[in-house]
Amino acid sequence: MGSSGINAEYMGSSGINAEYMGSSGINAEYMGDQMGHPGIIFNYHDDNNYEAWYIRPHQSGTLGAVQYVHVNADSSVAPAWPVRCTANTPGGTWVNVRIVFDATAGTSRVYVDGEDIGCQADALFSEGAVGVMNHENIARFRNLRIS
Repeated sequence: MGSSGINAEYMGSSGINAEYMGSSGINAEYMGDQMGHPGIIFNYHDDNNYEAWYIRPHQSGTLGAVQYVHVNADSSVAPAWPVRCTANTPGGTWVNVRIVFDATAGTSRVYVDGEDIGCQADALFSEGAVGVMNHENIARFRNLRIS
């Protein structure tokens, strides 16, 4: 596979187990109603150890429309206060979100509708399952791609 990409293994209902190498990414389109948090979970190990980028349609166009959070059960790692970013993420429309990983730098960066919105987070983990999330919302997902 060379020095970049993702080694991925389907894990049944648990999602897709992925290890990131070089620069690689996850791309998906999702649509949420006005409230809630549809997004992409990555580096998932269990319900107490994962990372996520998600949109907040009710915050479209403001700081907080796109957020990153990590959850870690290890008490020596401080809980992540969400990274908050500004983007147009209106409810009721498809929003294309791409998360790009740089395994060398240990970061993830998010793009919305092809635009780099200047939002980056330090990665907590370097591998884990990939999936979608939804909190307090009706959400639709399509075109989930790992590259």
